[in-house]
Amino acid sequence: MVTVDWRLIGMAMGFYEGHGFKRVDMPWQVGRETAMVTCPDASRMFAFEDKVLVGSAEQAFMEAQFLSALEPGRYVTCTPCFRNEPIVDEFHQKQFMKVELYSNEKDQDSLYVDFAHLARHFLYHHGYTEAQLVETAEGFDLEVGGIEVGSYSSRVHKGHAWTCGTGLAEPRFSTAKALLRSASG
Repeated sequence: MVTVDWRLIGMAMGFYEGHGFKRVDMPWQVGRETAMVTCPDASRMFAFEDKVLVGSAEQAFMEAQFLSALEPGRYVTCTPCFRNEPIVDEFHQKQFMKVELYSNEKDQDSLYVDFAHLARHFLYHHGYTEAQLVETAEGFDLEVGGIEVGSYSSRVHKGHAWTCGTGLAEPRFSTAKALLRSASG
């Protein structure tokens, strides 16, 4: 079993800060209505009282933006992601850590492409050159050996527009990298 590479998470946070993202701490819980924008299946959420644990920091950023508590800009944070996955395996966990990129700047046109290329550059900068960008219905995925290690998209909800993407998901990236090494080794 591969564990979270905390050192790599710290390096990712510093890398994105160095590329103009403002580091912020975001809550690990949001209102159910906010979470349902990106996860309409309530059975996949971990709920308590009137809140749910975030499935991604995107939900925390969204809620702050909806409440006008987030000034326009580019942000990076690291939070756990809680997901009630129907199948748990080495790539689908009920909780994991993720560095999340977020922008609520005015012009969101194809910004997700920039986020995806920047994440790919981070992986390349840290010695991993095999990451591929794959177009999806919502934007792009970043794949390592056919395994999705990041996703990037722009969204609009009730007049609010934003772009989000994975800066680094752990231990998914380390697991994908380890599997590729063992397959080629």
